Amino acid sequence: MPYLLLALLAWLTVAEEGHLRRPSPDYQQCGLLGQRKKGLPRIVHGRDAGQCVWRWQVSLRSKHDPKIAVPFCGGTLIAPGWILTAAHCLTRMNVCKMRRIRVVAGDWKQFSNEEAASGMSVERRVRQIFTHPLYSKEASSDFDFALLELDKEMPMSDCIGVACLPTSADKPGMECNITGWGTLMHSGPTPEVLQEASVQLVDNNDCERYYAESNETITAAMVCANGISEAGITDTCQGDSGGPLICEESGRFVLRGVTSWGDGCGLAHFPGVYARVTSALDWIHNVMEGLIRSDLDTDTADFGGAMWTVLQGPCTMDDSDCILSPNFPGNYSAKQACIIAVNVTAAVAIQVQSFSTEEAYDSLLVNCKTYSGKEGPQGITPDTNIYWLSDHSINAAGWKICPLYD
Repeated sequence: MPYLLLALLAWLTVAEEGHLRRPSPDYQQCGLLGQRKKGLPRIVHGRDAGQCVWRWQVSLRSKHDPKIAVPFCGGTLIAPGWILTAAHCLTRMNVCKMRRIRVVAGDWKQFSNEEAASGMSVERRVRQIFTHPLYSKEASSDFDFALLELDKEMPMSDCIGVACLPTSADKPGMECNITGWGTLMHSGPTPEVLQEASVQLVDNNDCERYYAESNETITAAMVCANGISEAGITDTCQGDSGGPLICEESGRFVLRGVTSWGDGCGLAHFPGVYARVTSALDWIHNVMEGLIRSDLDTDTADFGGAMWTVLQGPCTMDDSDCILSPNFPGNYSAKQACIIAVNVTAAVAIQVQSFSTEEAYDSLLVNCKTYSGKEGPQGITPDTNIYWLSDHSINAAGWKICPLYD
């Protein structure tokens, strides 16, 4: 009898203190929610998310100022060193813009340093960017995917983790969740705290019919979703782009979509449109396995013994290895862009023979510094790609830059 009593007392002790003795979740696994640390009882018509719950949500920020990194899109951590986001978040990308990008995981209050100071959030830089090769090829916003390889892996914790990738097809009616720091209504205010909302996947045929009214195309690489709460129709909005549409399946959270576009925010008959992750699985795996070159990779450039070469665009190189703006010595045209790949190991200082552009609007980017107007990169030795960009109006005579060989 005493043994039975002792056993009963031991069982009651374990039951009362079970929350202290349960094994900790294996946060190395994908699709596990974090433990709610804080939370309040909006994303359009949503609500404040609990802190550290949506562990795979990241914020993409651009650091123009040494102290300030401005949020511009969301993303999803799908492996410790990889972020899946929207291609439209990274248009007209170059090495200099990439160097300014910061990826923050484990964040909750996007305008606060609390999480960073406590070690809950972690910031990383971007090593490489990959845009889906079919992005906007057949229809606007089609295959709206981009992958970011981080400079260092994110540490897995109760606040930072990876979402699972799908292994089965999407089905209309699936219950899912959306998260992000986007505006709370069309052109509305931005929340400080991460927002969450419930949505359901919409049949593509219905979504196609809705958007046909505004002559917009829904493709097989898109999936639509919306929901309803006590406040109204739930939907993503400006600033949520690139973030996750994620669905609980057999106890794990599976990434089904990447926030892409939509007509307005929270409008009836215009569900949010997401890039369908199942349509890009082969590409995602190939990129992560190192089988696809990044957008800014210049390893294949044929320098032919020169220190640089025109990789893209209408700029030209003459027999003296000088690079000329389009149509030089005539005026360049509007909306022109060039990428000049630099053989860094053979680079020497630049000699500017001519330089005249529309000041502050048409510019040459050398070593991530902008040269415009009458000031060219005289004496500068390039250490990365050079970029030329003209805007939509007012043209000038352009420029001619040459290697300053001894």
